[in-house]
Amino acid sequence: MATSRSNEQSNTNRNFDVVFGFAATVWKQYGDYLQRRHQVRKNNKTYQRLLENDDYLLRDIGISRKIIQQMKHSTHNEDAGFKLQKIRSTAGRYF
Repeated sequence: MATSRSNEQSNTNRNFDVVFGFAATVWKQYGDYLQRRHQVRKNNKTYQRLLENDDYLLRDIGISRKIIQQMKHSTHNEDAGFKLQKIRSTAGRYF
């Protein structure tokens, strides 16, 4: 009798661990998704504000409208400021 009770308790604990692990994984993925969406929105605002500037100002910064458009359509996981800094350090060459 004691053995069956301990087996039931062990199965219950195992099931709880599986459910809790799955829930934790889903929650983490949802948090990661929200962070990516927030970064995309921040980047899009940055690109839009850059595109509002005149060409001579963009040239003074060391970028062009074409580069901004390329950055806008590339991966969104990276911070826009970091991308711009990388472009400036490579003398305007976009990778």
